[in-house]
Amino acid sequence: MIPTGEILSVKNTGLDFTNSVLLEKNIHKLNKNILDHNFILTGEIDHDEYKKAIELYDPQSGRILTVITTQPAIQVYNAAKLSNKCWIGKKHYKYESFSAICLETQHYPDSPNHVHFPNTILEPNQVYNQKTIYKFSIKE
Repeated sequence: MIPTGEILSVKNTGLDFTNSVLLEKNIHKLNKNILDHNFILTGEIDHDEYKKAIELYDPQSGRILTVITTQPAIQVYNAAKLSNKCWIGKKHYKYESFSAICLETQHYPDSPNHVHFPNTILEPNQVYNQKTIYKFSIKE
């Protein structure tokens, strides 16, 4: 799963979340329903130096999760491989494949090996500083 360096369009694929869509609608278009992909953030800078990376909405509860970041990309993973062993949580809840979604802001994977990816080399005396905000709200 090492990146090739090729940047592909998500248009009309199971990875096309450029407009609001139910996750499960798109995930069924993916190989084995596995979502474990890095998305390049191309939107406008919003909220000072931050870009909106993703927004998730649960119409049943009205909960909204908005992620904004200074990072150039976000890795989205739907816990497809969670059942590789038994994971037990509070009150003996069993965590299984596809029971969660992970949102990890980051640089492009394998950046040092692709000159057209953003630089991730940290030189002596340089400071690395990135910020991510996970904002929770409710739509009434």
